[in-house]
Amino acid sequence: MTRTVRFLLSCAVVTLSVSVAGCGHSNPTVAPTPTPPTPTPTSTPATFTLSGLLTDGTSGGILPNIDVLIMNGANQGQAVKTDSTGHYSFTGISNGTFNVQFSAVSYVTQTASVTVAGNTTVNIVLQRT
Repeated sequence: MTRTVRFLLSCAVVTLSVSVAGCGHSNPTVAPTPTPPTPTPTSTPATFTLSGLLTDGTSGGILPNIDVLIMNGANQGQAVKTDSTGHYSFTGISNGTFNVQFSAVSYVTQTASVTVAGNTTVNIVLQRT
């Protein structure tokens, strides 16, 4: 059975045709709604902490305010200064091998090759110039 209904609107004429088949006592089957795929959680790359203590090669004393710079690799350009107790700490460091530079006025600049595969401690002794 087909029914046609016309609507007259102030700006348009709309014709709607509806066709119905299988009316009566039948049970129409409804297609199941597909289940959307479960999103795969994205894993966050592991990051680590690189930290250490800087001391004076002559006196053994702590060295505050020393510049510490990652020179290359995925963490290149990250820089910190040692705190008042001579400690430094980088957080959020990707694993890998890279060079870290330690420098200050009146001290010989030192570069260390560091491999990070977990939380890593690198203590450095700086020599006076």
